[in-house]
Amino acid sequence: MVKLRRFLGRLKESKQTFLLGLNYHRIGSVDRNNPFHQLHTVHPFIFKLQIRIVGRFAGFVSLGDILEGNLPNRFNAFITFDDTSSSVRRITPWLRTKGIPYAICPCVEITEQGFGVRDQVYWIIAKLSPERIRRQVAQALGEEEALRLDASSFYRYSKGHHPHPDVMRQQVITPLFQELLEAHPDIGSEGAYLSWDAIEREYRYDSLATLANHSLGHGNMGLFSQEQVREDVALSHHVFQKRLDGFTPSIFAVPFGTYGNPLAYDLSLVARELKYRLVLWVSDVAHVVDDTVTHHHIRHLGRLHVSPSLGVFIRQLIQAFLGARQGMAVTDGSQEEGAGGSHRMAVVSASDLREQGASLQDQDGTGASAQDRGGAGEGTERDPVQASAFALEDLLRPEKDYAASADYFRHAFTDNPWREGRPETFFAWVDGRPQGIGYNFFMPMILGGQGLVGNYWSGWRKLPACPGLLSAALLRKGLKLTDITGSYYPSTEMDATVQGKRWFGVEITRLTFSPGGEGSDKPVVGSVDESVDGAQRLKGDMEVTDTFPAGVEGLLGALNARLSFSIHRSPRLYRWRLESYPLAKPLYFVWRQGSKALCLLVCQTRGERLLVADVVAGNSRDLEIGLSHFFAWCRENGVEQVVAEGSNAALIEHLDRYAPHTREVFKSYYYFGKGLGAEGLALMAAAFADPKRHLFETPLCGDLLLR
Repeated sequence: MVKLRRFLGRLKESKQTFLLGLNYHRIGSVDRNNPFHQLHTVHPFIFKLQIRIVGRFAGFVSLGDILEGNLPNRFNAFITFDDTSSSVRRITPWLRTKGIPYAICPCVEITEQGFGVRDQVYWIIAKLSPERIRRQVAQALGEEEALRLDASSFYRYSKGHHPHPDVMRQQVITPLFQELLEAHPDIGSEGAYLSWDAIEREYRYDSLATLANHSLGHGNMGLFSQEQVREDVALSHHVFQKRLDGFTPSIFAVPFGTYGNPLAYDLSLVARELKYRLVLWVSDVAHVVDDTVTHHHIRHLGRLHVSPSLGVFIRQLIQAFLGARQGMAVTDGSQEEGAGGSHRMAVVSASDLREQGASLQDQDGTGASAQDRGGAGEGTERDPVQASAFALEDLLRPEKDYAASADYFRHAFTDNPWREGRPETFFAWVDGRPQGIGYNFFMPMILGGQGLVGNYWSGWRKLPACPGLLSAALLRKGLKLTDITGSYYPSTEMDATVQGKRWFGVEITRLTFSPGGEGSDKPVVGSVDESVDGAQRLKGDMEVTDTFPAGVEGLLGALNARLSFSIHRSPRLYRWRLESYPLAKPLYFVWRQGSKALCLLVCQTRGERLLVADVVAGNSRDLEIGLSHFFAWCRENGVEQVVAEGSNAALIEHLDRYAPHTREVFKSYYYFGKGLGAEGLALMAAAFADPKRHLFETPLCGDLLLR
């Protein structure tokens, strides 16, 4: 305990928020002669000690609290009971007296039959001779399998991956257990597990209890095909609704709980269709979390398989926080069924997926048609591109909720006005599932006074098991869509890729301000007047509005004409990019002299943060006055943080005068394809050789706005 307290004390200094899951099955003493008692069991006295120990440093939360971002403590913990042994009745009253929330996770087959497949194995071991078991294996599977059994135990042999668990169950376990039932017909009648009636009566309406779906038959879902996963979750979901009078589960607890990317992806697919929000696994780590609500991602969280030994439990806690991380760790595929050997691999575009979705998703060999897949998604429109992208993003970027937002996806990619039929994504497809992705974000550009469409390559990521060459093929596909491809604030992988004579880089400086902070009171011209016709004005004709302002086209045209290369700024671009953007609100700041617009700041707000997405000014003085009024407005309106960035040295020089701020420097890159010809390449080389004169990069020149 002393070591644990010291260790947790050091963790507190990190200022992070932690979440720890504790998973139990049976609570009670153990009668070695009772096969039902072979289930993972913790003595009630030890259970209470474990909860008290965790309660010394953590606050207990419900699964609903987690989903709603209600994590009030630095250390938070939740409790689950898988399989719903009737023994939980001994401990849940104590939890209620302490006000501690918990979740029970019934498996349909166990709840309805009164026993599960592992219980059947325990009964077979207890009541049948090793010779009888061996004879069944030899008759059903052959002498070679019987020799494999001789080298192990029936407990271990029945739990392995070979033969397949379905074969083991159908040809060995079920016949042997049926033989037992004939001799002992009362097996399962003793109430080892809670019935549906008991769950309905005792737990459904308990304010501290949460109900979660623990599958149809407690199979090892890591060995299931994609269609089997879908069928198991959809059918068990239907049974919950039927047995519990319309109750609809939104949490799925994975049987056995061993995490793997293919199963996690498959579960995310069906979970999103059925409106589940959380998938629970078994792991040996805690999670680093924030207190934001997850609106779009299917969350994947691990739970400790709690040891019945108090000493081992203390070690589990230390190990869990040592390995704490966000989400579940993506696996490298080396331990997954079928790893190694040959794999079906392809680069699949969004267009391919929409046209061939059923056959591509069926590369795992299930043989199901699109109609057969009804179940979970019946009666709903499901875009296979979004479904595949979001399920993959649940694994790749669980901390970025926007990455699974349908509104964001449609705005940036599918409904992009400059897409013009091009694919919005490319997937690295391996054995029926995507393992890598890259997004195409199209923008209008100008090069040497000529208009064209360019592509910002976005969100290029892969799972560890995805071959590097296949991931690289995604980028090659993206580079062929347009003559110009950009990467604004690239990932480290992209940074290492942008080499060669057709890649050009420009340095971007990012400044982050605290407008109300000490030292931020720079002299300002004017002060705030009352609102006029929905737009706030500053004395000296500074207008602030949330719709694109009139009379600024001249400013935009002058900047477009001056630059050798940039995005093509227009009212259409701003209205689409800012005003239909689903994750933040637009604000336009316009400094005018009479009717003439002299400075335009295009911004976004989200909470107390504000991003300067673009700046257009007639000259240095106009820019200085516009910025002065802008920061005055931010101070008076309580903006806590302002981010401004760009490649233009004059802009950064003006911004540098405002304090306090922090600075970050990064590079953005552009690739110029062969379609531009030698003249186009020469234009680009000249522009990037003298970026102060010929370039004006801002956040609008890319896919990264407030998110």
